[in-house]
Amino acid sequence: MQLRLRGGMPPKRRDAIRQQKAQRKQQLEQEWDHFIRSRTETHEGRVIETKSQQETLQKKADIAERLMNLANNNPKSTTADRARMRKAFDAALDEQTRVYKSLIDSRNERNELNIPLDTSTISRLMENTVNNARKSVVLADLDRQALYAAHPNFRLPVDQLIPMVVADPTGYTGFIKDLIVINERQMIALELTDNHLQELFNLGRPGEEAYKRLTKDRPAELTAIALKFSQLHNLKYLSNKDLKQGFIRELDLLLSPLGQQVRTHSELNQLNLSAPDRLAVLDSLLLQYGQVIDGMQGMALVHADKLNMAYFQQTQALLNSLYQDVVLQLAAEVKPVAEAAKKAPKRTLNAPGKPQKKVIKTRKQGVLIGNVKAAGTTLPIEAVEVRFDEADDLSGTYTQHEDAWDDVKIERKPQPELPPDTRALSIVKGDARKRVNELQAVIDRETAYAKVSRYPIEIQESLETEARRFDNLAQELERALSAQPQDQHTAADRKLVTELRTAHTTLKAKGNTLRIERTLQILPTDSHVMYLLEQDAVQLARLGARVALRGDFIQEYAVNHKGGRALWYAHFHYPQLDTPKHQYSVAHLKTKEQRTDSYHSLLARAQSPQEVVDVHRGKITLGLAERFLALAN
Repeated sequence: MQLRLRGGMPPKRRDAIRQQKAQRKQQLEQEWDHFIRSRTETHEGRVIETKSQQETLQKKADIAERLMNLANNNPKSTTADRARMRKAFDAALDEQTRVYKSLIDSRNERNELNIPLDTSTISRLMENTVNNARKSVVLADLDRQALYAAHPNFRLPVDQLIPMVVADPTGYTGFIKDLIVINERQMIALELTDNHLQELFNLGRPGEEAYKRLTKDRPAELTAIALKFSQLHNLKYLSNKDLKQGFIRELDLLLSPLGQQVRTHSELNQLNLSAPDRLAVLDSLLLQYGQVIDGMQGMALVHADKLNMAYFQQTQALLNSLYQDVVLQLAAEVKPVAEAAKKAPKRTLNAPGKPQKKVIKTRKQGVLIGNVKAAGTTLPIEAVEVRFDEADDLSGTYTQHEDAWDDVKIERKPQPELPPDTRALSIVKGDARKRVNELQAVIDRETAYAKVSRYPIEIQESLETEARRFDNLAQELERALSAQPQDQHTAADRKLVTELRTAHTTLKAKGNTLRIERTLQILPTDSHVMYLLEQDAVQLARLGARVALRGDFIQEYAVNHKGGRALWYAHFHYPQLDTPKHQYSVAHLKTKEQRTDSYHSLLARAQSPQEVVDVHRGKITLGLAERFLALAN
């Protein structure tokens, strides 16, 4: 009888694991052998040579590329012929890339089983994968241009496009769906390229040499982030159940301002910024993306019946991927990993032969990165232009005034709205009664949204949007009534108008109330405390004198409810007991639970990037600091 020591693995289990590893080792060795070795077999007296998988895949891709080029150069080839040849070449590239990726992804397992692939081999596989991905990006762009050529009516300026969409919504929907597929192909290829380039840079000498070959003298290229912004707008259209409901405009108002944020995000990933500038940009992006994500969550809760949720959820997921990228980068800045991989070099703000870049703090759009235009170029004073990433169209021009940059207002042709339906009085009154009856349901949905919101301003804005619907309906009802003879007006009609107006007022007030209530419930941030002070919902107090800690001194303040109960705390750190009050080294907001924890101990305990970012978000900016310091001696 075999005895098993307490806490040890049973012998049968150990033998099974050993056998499983041996089988897996054999499988991986066979896969590699199949990939690189040709075979010679005798079949019915004949010697047959079978090419290696590597040779077979390469030959297949070469033939597909040659056929595609022949079709492109043959004037007799139809558009469909060329599209078919592109598709065949892309499929061959994809098949080859999947094999490369499978081998690359198996490297850790091969190392554990003592059958590693050497660094030179991994580098070649990654280099081949990048080259294939870049070819796929080009093929997808050719497909996009062909799609545009096939639908010129959907490539018109917005004032001409909307009538085309209204005339053929089914055709436009198909056009957008095809565009989404093309964008998705390119995003996958571009992200794969970025990931492998970063890995190659850290893969020893063979990897560095491959990295140099792949990046030397490359022109400015499309980025995955640029495509994500374009994809957001495509998904936005498909998220609406009914073109005439007006939700395209609401979604557009929510997503369009992100154009400048996404361009800045893309620039951030390509530029070498100072640590303070990187933190400022990441902080700003986190706030801007977070508020839109919150607004989307509210829209999903409040207007689910008006949304095509499958596409709306894809829009949310895409936006969240941008947010998560910022979270990871910000966490790495605040709490660096001890053995982080080397970052591939980025170009400077003033790289020779490139447009000069500048990080600016705008008054309304947060921190942005744009192209510097010297005084006298476009305006009498220095300006910074921020552009949309994919098309490089101008999005905004900023000039500096005092401590911030303001958007230079450019006269733009207003975007046309869908022509309103001409509705009979009876229909308007029926709609008005329905809306009045739905008032409590609207309030209940918004109240539920308030319980999960991270950015309470979105609650207020959502309720104000609902309030405008009641107001617009009241105006429409008044117009419809005014078209009728005065003696036909009834007390019930006037009451209905009053009810709509009252609902408008009620919803606006509820928005303000819910924003205050939710702001008091969530983690303290600089902007939240400033808002509550403006609303006279809290008051500040100094708590005693400076207290000596292990390495410095702190002055503590409280953020109190109006009744005097402490809500949050603020800690200002000083190197010496008598350091002037404005010369603090760091200042941050604390919850009651974290009052006795230091900033660094909170960071040390943070287990995820989001936790790191949440700690970091408690910092106090100069504007709020002045409100606290006014209470100090």
